[in-house]
Amino acid sequence: MLKRSAVTYILLALGIPVLLCGCPSEPGQNQAGGTRQGSAQPAPAEDGPAPVPAPVVVDYPEGQWWGDGCDPHNQGYTASTGPKSAESVESVEFGDLSGRLGLLPDGTVIVGVYTGIRALKPDGKVAWQAEGTGNKVDFAISLEPSPRIYLRSNTVIQEHVTILGKEPWSYGRQASVLVAVAPDGKELWQADLEGAMLGMPCVEPEGGVLGLQFVSKAEFHDKGHVERLSNYAEMAKVTHDGVLEWHKILPRLRNVINPPEPSCMVLLRNGNVGFMWVDQTFHVFNAESFREWDYSVLSVPDCLPAVSPNTKVIQLANDRPTLTEKQLKYMNKEAMNLYGVLHSIKSGGTKHWDLQVGSDAHTQVAIGADGGIFFGTNVFHDDRDGEWSTGQIVALNEKGQLQYNYEMHDDALDYPLGAPPLVDGSGTLYITDSGGNLYAIDAAGQLKWETAIDGQFLTNPVIADGVLYIGADDGKVYMIGGE
Repeated sequence: MLKRSAVTYILLALGIPVLLCGCPSEPGQNQAGGTRQGSAQPAPAEDGPAPVPAPVVVDYPEGQWWGDGCDPHNQGYTASTGPKSAESVESVEFGDLSGRLGLLPDGTVIVGVYTGIRALKPDGKVAWQAEGTGNKVDFAISLEPSPRIYLRSNTVIQEHVTILGKEPWSYGRQASVLVAVAPDGKELWQADLEGAMLGMPCVEPEGGVLGLQFVSKAEFHDKGHVERLSNYAEMAKVTHDGVLEWHKILPRLRNVINPPEPSCMVLLRNGNVGFMWVDQTFHVFNAESFREWDYSVLSVPDCLPAVSPNTKVIQLANDRPTLTEKQLKYMNKEAMNLYGVLHSIKSGGTKHWDLQVGSDAHTQVAIGADGGIFFGTNVFHDDRDGEWSTGQIVALNEKGQLQYNYEMHDDALDYPLGAPPLVDGSGTLYITDSGGNLYAIDAAGQLKWETAIDGQFLTNPVIADGVLYIGADDGKVYMIGGE
């Protein structure tokens, strides 16, 4: 039976859309769910529960210019099909994983570690390794016009300046170096960036790299004295051949003390780029760094935005659903707390719909080939037995209608602390929880298989030849489903 807290009853009484993530009596048992619409521009009502979509089977998409695991749209989807079972589980130890796996066309898995990358072959052996020039290494894979891996490393540069004629003063300025590596591990070139690039480099179709960077810089008087230290955001582009083509300050994003974490550019379907900033706003710029549109929420999200195949931007944030003036008037203090709210945003910055989906703890979002939305969230309860929470796997269609939910053994683990989910070409969802459990849920919401480790899964999963690869906080990459 579904248990509802006092806050839930208040929200329902006021007509606020709430996604009721069911709490089955037995862990792992599915709970049938009704349909709940977003508060803005809701889809037409339908009788009965929303139909479960048929599995989507697609070939490897032509024209895909990135390697799996490094999608510039951050969709969390692969056309490949994952393992049928978890009977075979092997692992390779790498040490300190940085949080990302990528895939080359020949099936080589690129493993990100704190100082660089390692090339893992299907036989479980490491073929080669490449090092970055600093720490906090992240990477992206470009397949066009020729395959290569872009490593982004952050480093600290010591600057020495004179203030008002006094003794020289030193301060550390963060900067980044972009390194291009061939599929055999050979370094091709390096490009120095003025600021610290945030997150994964964003690969363009022609193989160029766009980066969002945070710049801290001293500005001087005519006499050489420091006038002020400025912090601002820049967009930079590096060509496929390693040439810094341009870098431009983004309007309205100056004098920022610290950038948000996590932060990363995503590529929209029309070629524009977007990112969430410390002003709780999703900013969209065109390739020439001119602002196109904005969309604001009530807090800086813990999750990165994702772009669906139907061009919508999906952002899961700690927020409130849209309320009318009457609803705001009668809301009590407890019901005004922030919840997990899923936003579907149209091109141009107008709201498609929004929907409350649980607590303020949730995983990253994955989006299937048909626009279906998948994530994990915690649902908190308060009854005579006390306060307690359950982790829920939630699947919605592109209209925000509930397709299924499934109870986890443990709480959902906040992104970026946990592994982001992945949807494969058959519609199967791969998702983890805080207890080290990995679930494979088919398109109908049924459990295909599950496995567990003594720790927590950390990296994004990738699939090669039916084997699922995923890294964990014990420094190992697990290979699931191999023969």
